[in-house]
Order: sequence, then structure tokens, then C-alpha cells
Amino acid sequence: MPGGERIGIIQSEGRRGEIGGKGSAVTGHGPGRCLFFSFMNRNIKALLVVSILFGLSFGIYDFVFPFYLKAQGISFSKMGLIFSVSTAGMFVLRIYLGDLSDRIGRKLFYGVALVFCAIANALTPFNGTVAAQTLFKSLRDASVLTRETMHSVLVYEEGRDRFTRFIGKTRGSEFLFQGGGTMLAGVLVAAFSLNSALIFSGFLLLIAFFLFAFIYNERPLPAFAGDPPRNRMRDLYSFDMDYNLKVISIAGFIFSIGLTCSHCFIMPLFFSQKFGVSESAVAVVLTVHRLALAAPMLFAGYIPRRYFKEAYIIFLVYQGVSTAASALIPNFYLSAAVWLTHDLVGAGVWVPIQSTLVQEYSRESTRGRDVSKTYAYSALGGIFGPYLAGYLSTIDISLPFLASGLIVMPSALILMKLSLARKTPDAVAAEVEAARAEGKPGTGGELSLLADGRSPVDAACEGEACGHLQGQVNRQQ
Repeated sequence: MPGGERIGIIQSEGRRGEIGGKGSAVTGHGPGRCLFFSFMNRNIKALLVVSILFGLSFGIYDFVFPFYLKAQGISFSKMGLIFSVSTAGMFVLRIYLGDLSDRIGRKLFYGVALVFCAIANALTPFNGTVAAQTLFKSLRDASVLTRETMHSVLVYEEGRDRFTRFIGKTRGSEFLFQGGGTMLAGVLVAAFSLNSALIFSGFLLLIAFFLFAFIYNERPLPAFAGDPPRNRMRDLYSFDMDYNLKVISIAGFIFSIGLTCSHCFIMPLFFSQKFGVSESAVAVVLTVHRLALAAPMLFAGYIPRRYFKEAYIIFLVYQGVSTAASALIPNFYLSAAVWLTHDLVGAGVWVPIQSTLVQEYSRESTRGRDVSKTYAYSALGGIFGPYLAGYLSTIDISLPFLASGLIVMPSALILMKLSLARKTPDAVAAEVEAARAEGKPGTGGELSLLADGRSPVDAACEGEACGHLQGQVNRQQ
């Protein structure tokens, strides 16, 4: 393939999401078609069904696991260790698998993640030692996050122009059924046992795997000529990303410390220990927690892109404020009500915005790697959050929630450095291709330098720092 055809492929592939275009997720919505499923093709619907089953399983596990650890006599500090180690172990694997998916496809890793997550869930109740639980939790977390990365990439590649709506509907449905899973967990525990609930959560994931394997039809990956091997340590784990992805990663790292300080083993135990309420009451709170996150996501896509930055920052700040405030309120009902708004008027709004920006500013030829890097570097903060929660909870059970909110708030300030006026990698590539077609200097069969010493990519960026494509220029020279 001539060097000049490379960016042309990027441009044509970028049109998948257009209405009626080749590979589009648009299927139309005639009379009688449910509006929720409008514009969804077979693959998007498959991902939606898997998200529902995954949500049910996640809701069961997330509620039962902390109580299972407590029943095994594991202390808060050791619980924090289990959650921290599992986060650290997934970093290297997540980026590596994201890079591999750019070369051999996403479906394999999505499916394998479902299987290993099912195995980890089902094995959890068979060995209650700290070492075994750390191993099972690490396997599960690596699988959950691999699936999360592949999910967002697959949704984007199926319908770019409607990605925010599609990711909102699939993830929103997932969180909606996480609420159902939490309620189902309460029923299973009451009727059977904690162990039975964990095994059943693994069984649901096996069903999800078989449905995904037989229904989802993976599209061929576009060919990219001239790329060197991308599994070098320097390439895989460097901070070589678009400027906006770096900002999101740094903000996400701080945010993850705060989030995991409250959203870990301490989350159900905070309400039961602080207010002395029953496990069924806690189950109701956590169910509403999932529903509150799902509700705004189901309607994602209606915030104009020009307001993405402001909405991202404002709703993230509110998440921190409401989490910290809930720790200071002595009444169970009022505290729970305030805490529940952190998703309804917080994460439920900004998460789809973040997902959209991560996809838009990822490079076409290394999308899996860029997306994995962004989320992996962000998630590193999760190493410290559970450990901090374990330490603070020995002093006062309210402190992890208070610290969580106080840490989340400043993470939003870093997002003020976002520059959404910057051209995305796909847009820059399209401009370079257009310049080549017009026969401008430096746009022949090879991407040579212009007369003023700039590369065509730099010229197309009109003075912006577009280092994310400079590597492609160097490889083709």
C-alpha cells in the first residue's frame, strides 16, 4: 500500500457512523419501532444485551463481596489491601491487551474478559483467605476493565456520530440492571447464601459470553501500512498521547484516588456501620445508587459539544461536594439522599462526555492502545484509594466518604486545561489527505517537510501542538 493511502483509510473509516454510510450503526426507525432502539444495528443491540447481563452480575457481586469478606473475618485494612493490589495488577495487562486489540481485533478480548470474570466470581466463595481473595479480585478487575475498554471502542467503531447516545444507552442500561442485581442479591442471600449469590453472578456472565460470541459480528480492522511493531515497552507504556488525553489521565488519576476511597468495600459498610441499619436497607440505597447513575446516561447525547468542558467540570465538582457532605450528615435518610445525587447530578452526566472525548482524541491506528492508556493511567489512583479507606475507617467510619469528596473536587480543576478547540487526530489526518490531493508541497507519495521546515501535519494543525500524529509522519519518511 503506498504511503499516501494510509491517511485516506483513516478518513474513510471515520465515516462509519454517518447516516446510511457503510458500516453505519444507523438502521432507521420507522413507525412502530421503539425509539430506545432507534439507529441501533445488530452489533449495538448485542452489546446492549451483554451490558444488561453484565450489570446484573456486577450488581450482585458488588453488594455481596464486602459482606462476604466481613463474614470471613477479614479486617478493614486487609480489605483495603485486597482492593489495592487488584488495581495495581491490572495496569500493565490492560494497556498490553488494548494494543493487541489494534492488531487482532476486539471481539476476542471482550469475550475472554467475560469468561475470566465469570471464573473469578464463581471461585470467590471457595477460598476465603486473603491471598486467594486478592488473586480472584485481581483476575476479576483485570477482566472488568478489559471488557470496559473493548466495549467503548466497539461502540465507537459501530457508530461514531452517535457514540455519546449509544454509550449512554448501553452503559446506562448496565447501571440500571446493576440496581436490579443489587436487589436480586438481597433475595439470593436471604433465600440461599452469600456463596450462592457469588456463584450465580458468574453464571450470568457465562450466558453473556455465549450470546456475545454468537450474535456479535466483528468488522475487519482497517489496514495501516508502515507501522513498526507496537509492543515495545517504550511505545506501550510511554505517555505518548494527545494533549487532551494527558489532561484527562492526570485528572482521572486524582479522581480515582477519591472515588475508590468511598466506592470500594467501604461503600455498603459505611451505611451499616455508621447508622446501624440492616443489610436490606443498605441494598435499597445501593439499588437506587445504580438507578441514579443510569437515569441521566440513558439520555446522554443531548448536551451540545461546545458545552462539554463546562459540563464535565461542573458535574464532577458536584460529585465531590455531595460525597463529602453525606459523611457529615448524622441522619441515615438525609445522608443517603444527598449521597445518591452524586451520580444523578454528577457521574451520570460527565461519564458519557469523558467517554466521547477519549474516543475522539485517540488515534485511529492505535485506538485500543490510546483508550487503554488513558483509563489505565487514570485507574492507577485506585491503588491508593482503598488502602486509604482501610486506614481511615479504623479511625472513623465517616472519614473515607469525607476524604473521597475532598479529593474528587480538586481533580476537576485540572480539566480546566482541556483544549477542545484542538483538532482531533482524524480531523488532522483528513486535512493532510486533502492537502495531498491538492498537490501542495510535501504531500506527494511520502510525507516530506514543507519549505518552512514544518511537517504537513503541523501545517494542518495551524500552529497547534499536534504531536499525536508526528510519529506517523516520522515513520513514513
